[in-house]
Amino acid sequence: MIFRDRFSKYRTLLSEWLALPWVRFVALTAYYLGILVGLIALYGRGDFSTPPFIYQNF
Repeated sequence: MIFRDRFSKYRTLLSEWLALPWVRFVALTAYYLGILVGLIALYGRGDFSTPPFIYQNF
């Protein structure tokens, strides 16, 4: 298939590059730092109070 052959050399190059230990370490560190930044952005306000109870008339 022409489409598959067209990108096979790039896929091989990328897989060889990502197999390097230092590249994997940097990529995983950036991934986990992104998760931490996202959690800090979501919950960084420090307001962990529960919302008011809706069904008070039961």
